[in-house]
Amino acid sequence: MATGGAFLRDAHFDYTPTETGPGHTSVYTGTTPARHGIVANDMFVRATGTTLYCAAGDAGTREVGIDLIAGRKSPRNLLATTIADELELRFDGQAKTIGIALKDRGAILPIGRTGDAAYWFAGGSDGAFGTSTWYMNELPDWLQRFNGERLANSYLGRTWDLLLPRERYHTALPDDNPFEHPLSGASSATLPVDLNALFKASGSTALITQTPWGNTLTTDLALAAIEGEQLGADAITDLLAISYSSPDILGHRMGPRAIEVEDMYLRLDQELARLLDELDRRVGPNSYTLFLTADHAALDVPAYLASLKGSAGYPDVKAMESRLNAALAKRFGPGKWVRRR
Repeated sequence: MATGGAFLRDAHFDYTPTETGPGHTSVYTGTTPARHGIVANDMFVRATGTTLYCAAGDAGTREVGIDLIAGRKSPRNLLATTIADELELRFDGQAKTIGIALKDRGAILPIGRTGDAAYWFAGGSDGAFGTSTWYMNELPDWLQRFNGERLANSYLGRTWDLLLPRERYHTALPDDNPFEHPLSGASSATLPVDLNALFKASGSTALITQTPWGNTLTTDLALAAIEGEQLGADAITDLLAISYSSPDILGHRMGPRAIEVEDMYLRLDQELARLLDELDRRVGPNSYTLFLTADHAALDVPAYLASLKGSAGYPDVKAMESRLNAALAKRFGPGKWVRRR
């Protein structure tokens, strides 16, 4: 991709906050939250004073193939059309448009309101992917077979250690440092880590989302979708939107300088190679267009920057709210002027 395609070093949208929901939507609509309507993962609704999840379904949305908490999601809050919506219009509904991700919003929002399907990970004991009745009432046979393989359980039966010799890694921090949170259930944020023991203790495959094998599982599903739906097999343009959620999920726990995050990216490179090899084999090396981008980036852990005497830290939101209320009360009179989610 770097040598045979266009490499854009400064392509971005100007908006804040840069979160998963707004990021995915901006990439696939080509516009900003002010126009596409997904302004945050959890959006504050001024009219009601309540919070609305960006991919929340309405009262009639039901889960398909997964439990109700994970399954009742939809793109109903999206205002603009995505690439998938435009393909569906251009080809009179004959284009196949599918989104997949561990995160529901990462699968749903790229596909828009009229796309064919979005599949996301529910965790739990069986590690199934599912969808909602916005798209269908029953999972396709190929996905039911995929879920039956219980790949997440299999991947969690291993130990996570470094892919390369430790001296090949570039992080400035030691593996054992005070700026990282361990994987769920682990006693320290260090490698190697016995994933099998953590999985047995928790009983939930949600652990895989914090590991490189969350990316492996996502690639597995992408390849199953390509085969199951025969994507790219005819003259009509199809769209497969793949979101690798694990780098973000692990990054939130450990920060971008963790050796675990670096190891995850090295392994993600292998997953991209596997995906490209399969696309070349199934669709043809000159018969598809692929783009790779990020929904958002990440900052260094503020405590780490502060330890270097950098200008960084954590804001006291309640104190900020109090000061702002006091300033507004002085100008407009007594009252609680600040509303926040």
